[in-house]
Amino acid sequence: MTTEDDLLDVLKRARIQIPPERFRTNQPLVDQGVDSLEMAVLMLELEKKFSVSIPTDMLGRLRTLDDISHFLDNRPVGAAEARKADSP
Repeated sequence: MTTEDDLLDVLKRARIQIPPERFRTNQPLVDQGVDSLEMAVLMLELEKKFSVSIPTDMLGRLRTLDDISHFLDNRPVGAAEARKADSP
């Protein structure tokens, strides 16, 4: 499960200049002052942190922190991730 702290960490890594306490999870990030370059960096940081590939067709749909969290929590688990989860 993706926590708000996980997402705030990624926002920090993406060097988004809006204080985390001002973010609203259900409001589009662009409406909160995140520009297109910051969104691109954010997507790259999400891919790194969560070892996931975000399909191009999903980029326009990941508009809010809630959208991102839902995507991460419901993505198919790859074979490598499944082996990690099954190992002791």
